[in-house]
Amino acid sequence: MRVVRIAVVLLALVAANMAAQSTLTGVWRTVVTPGQPLDRMPTMFGEVTLDLTADGKTLTGTAKMGDDWPGSAPIQDGKIEGNKFSFTWIGTVPSRSGVPITTRYPRLTFTGTVDGDLMKLSMDGDYKMDLKGERKR
Repeated sequence: MRVVRIAVVLLALVAANMAAQSTLTGVWRTVVTPGQPLDRMPTMFGEVTLDLTADGKTLTGTAKMGDDWPGSAPIQDGKIEGNKFSFTWIGTVPSRSGVPITTRYPRLTFTGTVDGDLMKLSMDGDYKMDLKGERKR
């Protein structure tokens, strides 16, 4: 009987971990959280669209920011730990307007949490801002 209880607990833990990871799969629309210092944020875009796929502890997909700049690109180094996740994104369109970034292509690191169809996200790198979002249906 003890073995059965242990097996049930382990199965429940595995199922909960898989459910938390699978909740990231989908298309997400995130927008800038109001009330942040304006010097932290770019003026070229106010939302980030994410198309994500969770596979175990690995996160893949694409992120799109702005209409023309900084562009759409695959995410890199995507990781999942329970309801927390992170990835790196490098823009595909170079800055032509003299925007003060360390390279011509913006490099950004994202960290966030997901709870069902809601997401909180922090962007850091050449720009810094917090976003919140929902899964698109």
